[in-house]
Amino acid sequence: MKWSSINSADMEDEIKKFRKYLIDMRGIDKRSNAFVGITDDIRKWSTFLPLLGELRDNSMNTDDKRHWKEVQNIVK
Repeated sequence: MKWSSINSADMEDEIKKFRKYLIDMRGIDKRSNAFVGITDDIRKWSTFLPLLGELRDNSMNTDDKRHWKEVQNIVK
């Protein structure tokens, strides 16, 4: 997927719907490895997607690219 086509807000909405769907499921063992693993992945995406939206913010685009350089230093 191209960076310019990512809509993190829509992705966040989908993650929220999916989380609600999983929680509302009946007859599923919520202690099962599958359920725990999926909910953990959803939690990670819920943390990541707002950050993705912030990276696309216009304030990240400075002439000296200092913000992107800082991100590169952090993630190596």
